[in-house]
Amino acid sequence: DKSDPRTNPESFAERLKAAPIKTLQTNTLDFAGYGKFSEDVPADYFATIAEGAVTISPGEYVLEVTTDDGCRVFVDGKEVITDAWKYQGPTIYTAPLKLGGTHKIRVEHFQIDGYATLRVKLRPRL
Repeated sequence: DKSDPRTNPESFAERLKAAPIKTLQTNTLDFAGYGKFSEDVPADYFATIAEGAVTISPGEYVLEVTTDDGCRVFVDGKEVITDAWKYQGPTIYTAPLKLGGTHKIRVEHFQIDGYATLRVKLRPRL
């Protein structure tokens, strides 16, 4: 309760400064299911922080995030997925983006309990 990201953002931010339980280097964020994202991570009450960069051709894109529970996404420091920071079942959020060149992406996610999902995709806008 004291570090609930929905009601106590300062305490949650402090927790994110602690050493991670696990680190993983990957080119995709695609986790889903009951139980754990990984054997080294608890099934409930955990956070995921993912940071990286993408180099992409100029154009219009859609950032698509499926999350259970809360998630927010930043591109070049600007929050682009803004309304997903809540307790919820698997829900898809999208943000249209104009990109070109290299961009920094940061994903923050929290899992309370039950089913867990974090999927992030970047695709050309049709």
